[in-house]
Amino acid sequence: MTELNTNKKVSLNSLLARGHPVILNAFASWCAPCNKEAPELQKLSKQYQGIITFVGVDTMDTVSGVKKFVRKHNLTSPCCWTTLSLLRPVFRNPHEAAS
Repeated sequence: MTELNTNKKVSLNSLLARGHPVILNAFASWCAPCNKEAPELQKLSKQYQGIITFVGVDTMDTVSGVKKFVRKHNLTSPCCWTTLSLLRPVFRNPHEAAS
């Protein structure tokens, strides 16, 4: 995944290595429920800063679309953009047979 503000590659392992629980929030700028939950997630991110790592992940937008969403909601937690295929191993259905 690429972090939007720093343009650095981020992995789930690097996030977990910080020693805090990680909440990955998959979102899209055009998603109504995503827009509705963004302010609450931002509030929780500030409240639990240093205790829980919140990371937004968008796979369904252009980079400019993600940046617009981040600005619209004043998100301060890291937000990443990636392709869905890169997240498939992270969000694997536990009921699927391992390949």
